[in-house]
Amino acid sequence: MRKLEIYPPIMNACGILSYLSVFEHLEELGADVGAWIPKSIGPREKQGNENPVIHFNGSVLMNSMALPSMSPDDFEKELREYRGETPLIISHYGETPDDYARSVARFDKYCIAHEINISCPNFVPGEKSILEKLEPAEVLREVRKETDKPVIAKLSPSDNYIGIAQQIVDYVDYINCGNTLARGLEIEPYSGRAYLAGTFGGLSGEAIRPITTRMVYDMYKSFGNRIGIIATGGISKPDHIISYARAGASLFQIGTALHKNSTFTAFFLRNIWKDVEEILKAINVKSIDEIVGVNFVG
Repeated sequence: MRKLEIYPPIMNACGILSYLSVFEHLEELGADVGAWIPKSIGPREKQGNENPVIHFNGSVLMNSMALPSMSPDDFEKELREYRGETPLIISHYGETPDDYARSVARFDKYCIAHEINISCPNFVPGEKSILEKLEPAEVLREVRKETDKPVIAKLSPSDNYIGIAQQIVDYVDYINCGNTLARGLEIEPYSGRAYLAGTFGGLSGEAIRPITTRMVYDMYKSFGNRIGIIATGGISKPDHIISYARAGASLFQIGTALHKNSTFTAFFLRNIWKDVEEILKAINVKSIDEIVGVNFVG
């Protein structure tokens, strides 16, 4: 396993904050993360769904973004101009295994790792999902040929994640548990229309955290230390990171909790790991690595 050495071991979740200029601004405000992850890049410019693409129902955040992205040329221009001190992990999606492989090869010099999005549950109505179009093992096998850096496969709790992981375990270093929960529907009671332009949306936020915690636990129980596990889903306080670590995760991505103004986001990201370390001190643990997967009895 190629270990992703970052400190603190937290990142933004891909699709949250998204842009390099935002990362630079948050760093100026004192945000402290181990890596930033820009919006997924694909083989060509993509508009995604029209607005509205975000809906919060009071319990979960729903989105039907459908992977909007700039062109690879424009993205590379932004990467060349990036002035942030925090390293980048680049997220990729595609329509063919070659799309992923070429993207990884092109952007390899700009990042410390690659996240391979093969599980996005949001797409333009009538469009097939990624997993309906591609074989995961074929994608990750081609990606692995193009880089010596850590490769992360991003899976969804809605899919047969253990079955998919078994197919790709020889080509990846980490499994991200996981993408948004597919796929919810909210209907506006007066008009009868869906709140989201894409009709259905992926669910994220604290309400889905027990599901992604189960996903982390299942993955650790199945693979142990053969691969690393990234926990993504509903982290809004340090306790959640400790719980995810006990289930088997060693790295952590934060998303929905950052849907506020930049001052709050920077403050949150400056302090959450300090609070995690206070909890570790209180339970007489020197490093979070000491509790990854070993303190939970299921």
